[in-house]
Amino acid sequence: MKKIRFCLLGFLLLVVGCDRENTGWFLIQQIDSGTYVISEPQSSQGNSVFLITGEKEAILFDSGSGENKYESIFHIVDSLTDVPVTLLLSHFHFDHIGNVSGFDRIAIPDLLDLRIRISDKNLLKLTKEEVLTTDSVVLEISRILPVGEDIDVGNRKLRIIHTPGHSRESISVIDSINGYVFTGDLVYNGLLLIDDCQEFISSLNNVVAQTESNFKVFGSHGKPEVEYGHLLATKNAMALFSEGDYSEDSVDEINFFGSKKRLFRINDISFVVGYSDAFLDEY
Repeated sequence: MKKIRFCLLGFLLLVVGCDRENTGWFLIQQIDSGTYVISEPQSSQGNSVFLITGEKEAILFDSGSGENKYESIFHIVDSLTDVPVTLLLSHFHFDHIGNVSGFDRIAIPDLLDLRIRISDKNLLKLTKEEVLTTDSVVLEISRILPVGEDIDVGNRKLRIIHTPGHSRESISVIDSINGYVFTGDLVYNGLLLIDDCQEFISSLNNVVAQTESNFKVFGSHGKPEVEYGHLLATKNAMALFSEGDYSEDSVDEINFFGSKKRLFRINDISFVVGYSDAFLDEY
């Protein structure tokens, strides 16, 4: 079975390497022997999710956009590993929880605001503000994973850190041994959406404090790998914004999903502060 899976993986990687435009919906990139990026370059948000495998289990960080109704990301994940997979969501926005019903092992971080909401049937009902749609979403939670402690997935240790700012429940995942940090929507290549500026700055400082300049950074939108310098530039830009140390030339007004928003560009970092109402007003 492992030989068959290896051959299938080799075929998938070969195909995506030869012709990106004709590979269907999902693009698979292998970071190392146990870490994969599964991207949806055709999705409206340019999503990427990350499969992080150990010898005894794997963590899937997000489940994708769900925009492709004909092919589930679950089957892609199943083709890449033989170990049990637990889905861990970076946060609950609609473009990160697609195909969530295909997974029977769903974990949340051990955050008090989430833990106290789980019913006696292990159900977590998400609000429309958390999902950014009017659709009702209920997750059946199978695990609560510790925050700030090492999680052993089998000869590999991962650490969840709480990184609010884009959303209250946002988390990042650090693999210190391999030098990876998966930031969800905290930092990525593209326009950043900020809900709470001070929390966002605190989260950036937290990530920088727990990583080194040789770490590889992976974000959930656009080109998956983010230069570490971009993380630092984002941190510096947000510090300038917080201090009001920017010119009026750094500010534009844009139409953001039908709402007028101020777009800030500081040190080549583009961001909007306050965005969720644009999505909710759409419905």
